[in-house]
Amino acid sequence: MFAWSLRGRMMVMFCAVVGILLAACAVGLYMLLAREVYSQLDQRLQEAARPVIADLLTDSLTERDVDQLDIPGEYFELLDYSGHVLQRSHNLQMGTLHLTRSIFRSHQTSFQTIDHAREGRLRVAAIPFQFTKNSFVLTVAVSTREADHILASVRGIILLILPLSLALTASVSAWYVGKSLAPIAIFTRHAEHMAERASGLYQSNLWQPLPVKSPRDELSRLAETFNQLFERVSSSVG
Repeated sequence: MFAWSLRGRMMVMFCAVVGILLAACAVGLYMLLAREVYSQLDQRLQEAARPVIADLLTDSLTERDVDQLDIPGEYFELLDYSGHVLQRSHNLQMGTLHLTRSIFRSHQTSFQTIDHAREGRLRVAAIPFQFTKNSFVLTVAVSTREADHILASVRGIILLILPLSLALTASVSAWYVGKSLAPIAIFTRHAEHMAERASGLYQSNLWQPLPVKSPRDELSRLAETFNQLFERVSSSVG
């Protein structure tokens, strides 16, 4: 069975933790951005619907104001609460917006993203309003192409930056772990020399004290302990 070294285990653990944190942050930021992008799109839909509803409330529905609309990139439908399309903007004469029935069970503005056979993905706002004693729903839709392009670009950037960040993290962790564990290699060599002296295989009486950089550092305290041990071993073996 393959045995991981301490250095390898520390690097893997460090990279795994940092990788998970980076991925979580990237996903969180992406979700916040997507929410903000679609929030701006929803606000645009409501602003586009506001003057149309004002005209409908001012004029009679028989004047068919919605049928005369032909605004590039914006699509309108006027429905009753049974889901029957009463009017449709000119640029939707070749198709209709297929909405879920849930919008007709709510008297609040709702938003959906749908796939349209001719127009592609559309973001739709369904805005209920009252005219005389009847309830109607004005739906306004715009393409999500621009929003999807922004989010796709952000996903591409994340997929590029995340591996590079992990590679940089691995490099930094390799350097830092190697530097942190370097004193242990020195401890090991000194211990081997002392073991050889104790067994008579190493005849030199000279030994180099281990460096003590900071008395508060764990490895430095360990070095002090080793120095005391080596000094005693050196005195006992002559």
